[in-house]
Amino acid sequence: MRVTIIGAGIVGLATAHAMLDRGHEVVLVDPGGKQGRPTDGNAGWIAHTDIMPLASPKAWRNLPRWLMDPLGPLTIRPGYMPQLAPWLARFVLASSPNRIEASIAAIRDINAEALPAWKGLLSSLNLNDHLREHGILSVWRHRNSFAQAKDLLERQRSFGIPVEILGADDLPRLEPALSNVEAAVLYPDACHVSDPALLATDLLRLALERGAEHVPAHALRLEPREEGVQVRTDGAEGEVISNRVIVAAGAW
Repeated sequence: MRVTIIGAGIVGLATAHAMLDRGHEVVLVDPGGKQGRPTDGNAGWIAHTDIMPLASPKAWRNLPRWLMDPLGPLTIRPGYMPQLAPWLARFVLASSPNRIEASIAAIRDINAEALPAWKGLLSSLNLNDHLREHGILSVWRHRNSFAQAKDLLERQRSFGIPVEILGADDLPRLEPALSNVEAAVLYPDACHVSDPALLATDLLRLALERGAEHVPAHALRLEPREEGVQVRTDGAEGEVISNRVIVAAGAW
């Protein structure tokens, strides 16, 4: 098929290579040069050890405080609250113990595929030098806070995730700069990429070398057609017709 992918961030580019692997013709619609893309500014952690859902009593208990904090992790325009209310209600319902357990199992099933998939992709494209397989440290400034995390650590172990609780002499050896930390855990098989922005640059270059087409434009709307789906753009091409469209436009 001919597949149009809207967005050439890390998700869109990984999807492009997956489509190329399956023999499809790929068109990437992305204006390029976007400031503030998560692809350019995230930590590059392949988070296969992350199993806890966002929907939890802890999250919605903190919701009022987050909304009042201009530097907090959540901002909602007051005028949007009526439209958002049904979603917030479902979020609260998803925070019940049974739903949380189901979410944890689903997240683990998905994330367990992440590291093997990335290793397979990077190896097939000769991009292994982007991967840093040195483990990841999780640290606590105070031992009391660490004690509250022990249930999570045991849950991770129950899913087969290696977790090593470090002793007082272990942390200075691994990371001498962390002198103000009272407790730490090492995830020995966790890893990250050196620079997500550079990885995305290489993924785009190689996708184009493999035959993908890049349309440097904003996607404006999708319209069904007898022959497939039309993507209207603000670029010189005007429109792109394909059999399928994958939207990976992130915040946009």
